[in-house]
This record gives sequence, structure tokens and C-alpha cells, in this order.
Amino acid sequence: MQRVSCKILAVSVILFGISLFYLTRKQMSSSDAVVSQDYDYIHISHKDMTWKSDDDDVSEVQQNDDYYGVMFDAGSTGSRVHVFHFQETPQGIPPILISEVFNFTNLPLAQYADNPSEGAASLKVLLNVALQSIPSSHWSTTPVALKATAGLRLIPEKKAKALLDEVYSLFKSSLLHVETPEATVDIMNGTDEGIFMWVTVNFLNGALISSTPETRGTLDMGGGSTQVTFLPQIEETLSHHIHGNYIKTYPFLHHNYKLYTKSFLGLGLKAARLEILKREKENPIFVGSSDIDQLSAGPEEFASTCLPPFTSGTWDFGGNTYSVSSSNLHSENMYANCLSVVKAFIEDTVIVPSEMQESSSFYALSYFWERAAEIKKVDWKKGGMMLVKDYREAAINVCFNHTMYADKPFHCMDLVYLSSVLSHGYRFRDDVKLLMTNTIDDFNVSWALGATLELLRTHWENMKKL
Repeated sequence: MQRVSCKILAVSVILFGISLFYLTRKQMSSSDAVVSQDYDYIHISHKDMTWKSDDDDVSEVQQNDDYYGVMFDAGSTGSRVHVFHFQETPQGIPPILISEVFNFTNLPLAQYADNPSEGAASLKVLLNVALQSIPSSHWSTTPVALKATAGLRLIPEKKAKALLDEVYSLFKSSLLHVETPEATVDIMNGTDEGIFMWVTVNFLNGALISSTPETRGTLDMGGGSTQVTFLPQIEETLSHHIHGNYIKTYPFLHHNYKLYTKSFLGLGLKAARLEILKREKENPIFVGSSDIDQLSAGPEEFASTCLPPFTSGTWDFGGNTYSVSSSNLHSENMYANCLSVVKAFIEDTVIVPSEMQESSSFYALSYFWERAAEIKKVDWKKGGMMLVKDYREAAINVCFNHTMYADKPFHCMDLVYLSSVLSHGYRFRDDVKLLMTNTIDDFNVSWALGATLELLRTHWENMKKL
């Protein structure tokens, strides 16, 4: 009875804390919420867990050693903050992820390439979210870091450094723990991005806890780049003169995982869309209004065979707004024509180990999941599974029935590109299973968790937990 009472009390405390978070968030001053018009509260995940040892005895989880980590994701389409709450476990056992607070703005840091101080200021509201999510007693021991992805990789190095310097100054003025500039703010390379996503997925699904881990590979489709990461089972992949250059060792607990990980900068959904449009503009392929439209278009205006007839759309990427109109007079051959354009772009740009062709399943994340959820092929909350051939058939269906997606003019183009990456880039068999989700155990699936585990590694090593 006493244990039950304690659990009820613990749950009450948690609910009170969440309620307090809502109240404090609503009481933020307008001067703090510098980007309040683009600010939206998103998600709190909470997990009530105890560790079960291999002999089926329940080990009591220590309650007096909780840790937090704050990770900022400066992406190509916006900035995000993740606040992770961990709890210590017995020696040799991975820490338990108790909760996550996630929030974002639609303001990419790269947008402030010419005004770095404003760029740092755009993160203040997210920094306030982090502080409100952590007990003040833990602020000084909670590390904070920002990792930028493809968005900052695509702007001049000098401007990117100026942005990161301003962000570091912002963090230094906060009450959180700040390491050296190199450890706190950096442009994450694609290799780390792929590894951290793999770690996140396999940490959340329990594969990294098992003494005989059965891990899953990950395909992460971002806006500016895309990554593939998996644990090779064939010696040829590990020793190949080309593929061997992409083998990286990642230590976790008592394992050293030799991962194949490769990042393709410029093959993210938004970056690829822009490059495909540029190629169409330079080399109009199909008969129709294409030649005239392309010749008269401005530097940020395009015409494409991948858009339904008589439609147009605008989209933002890298701080620019692009306008696209259809070059099709009829829709009968839209899928085939779009596929030809997309395949010409992908051809020879994606080279991966043949071992991938023998895989049975991969996690397909980010835009792979998002576009599938938007056309109701997988559930928004629960995710789902699609075969590679299902993804291709979905692209054909959307292109053919484009009137059903009149408010989504780029859906045909995007789905043709995504399905082509799977079939013509990675060369997956039609029966390979794509596991698509945005959450595992109610926690967001993003590379930020893997990066935070790495950020906290030193602490746990000092505590002899890792």
C-alpha cells in the first residue's frame, strides 16, 4: 500500500509540473517571445519506467540522480529545441529516458546569414522553453548545445561562423552549462547526423539495450540532405575500397558498432526539388509550354513537368521564395515525364553497398514518413509500414489523381522523388519494408536524442554508467 501511495504521489507531482509548465509558458513576456508569431508549443512525452534485469527481478531505479540535456537543431526549414530528462540506472544499463519537451519555430538560422545577432535572438523563445522545462536546481549541470545541419552547410563559411559565435554568446549568458565553443555550437557533418538518427531509433526500440542487438537501418530524408545508416552484416561492405570509407565506429556501453553511414548533401527533399527545377530550366525536355515558360522565367521562377496542368505554387528554402508553374498541357503522362526528370537527377549520384538490396526492412523517416502520412498511407500518430512498391504506387496515384490534392501542388513531384530515391537510388527490392513513424514509445524520432546521448556521455562515463 505504501508503494502504491508513493506512485500516486509521483504521478501527481508530474501532472503538477506539466500544469506549471503550461502556466509559466502563457505568462512569458512579449519581450522574451521575440518570434512569438512563429512559436508553437508542440509536445511533452513522459515515460513511467522501471528497469527489469535479465533474471526477471525488478531493480529499483535510483530516484535521486536525474539528468537533463538540451539540444538545439538548426535545420534548413526552422529551428527546434529538444529537452531530454534521463534517469540513472544500475551500472552497465543504459539511462532511462523519462521525458522530452519539444518545440520549434519556422525560422531557419541560415535565414539570418547577414544578421547574426538577430539569428541568435530568434532562439531566445526556445531557450526560455528549455529553462522552464528543467528544475532550476539542475540548470547549472544541464549541458546545452546547438547543431546545425544542411541549412548552414549551404551558406558561406564566414557567415555561418558569425551565426554560431552569436549563438554561443547567447548560451553563455543563460544559466545552463556551456562547454567550449567547439563542443557547444557546430555545423554537424552528415555522417554524425546519420549516426545520431540510427542511435535514436535503436535506443528507443530497445536494440541498444539487448546483449544480442538486432538493430534496424535508418533512412533520414531532411530538407537539405539525406542519410542512410545501418549495421553491415557482410564483410565486403566493411572492407570495400569505396564503401569502407563510410564505416564509422560508434561505442555504446559494452559494444562498438561498426556502422555504414553516408550523407548526400543536396539530396534532401527541398534541395533536390530546387536542383531538379534548375535542370528543367536549363534543359527543357518535354514538348508543351515548357520552352516558352522557362525562357521567360526569372532567377527564382520555374516551370515544371512535375506539377499538374494549370497549377502553380510557391515555397521557401534557404531564405529564398521560389515560384513554380506547370509546363504540362495534359496530365496523362505527368508521372512518366516527371519520373524521367527525377531519374536523370538521381542517376549516378547515389552509390550504396549492394548489401542494402538484400535488406528486409529499414526505418524511413522525416519526409518519407511525412509525405506518406499526408496522403493517409500511414497514420499520423502511430506511423505504419509500406513496401517500396507501395510508395511507388502511391506516387503514381497522386500524380494521376492530382485534383484530389489541389492544395498540395508539389505532392506529385515530391512523391516521385522519394520513391525514386528508394528504387533507383538505394535500389531496394519492391518487397523491402519501410517502417515509417515520427515517434517511438511516444518520443519524437530525431537525431537530437542521439546527439544528446553523446553530449552526456562524458558525464555518464564519469559516473561509471557508460
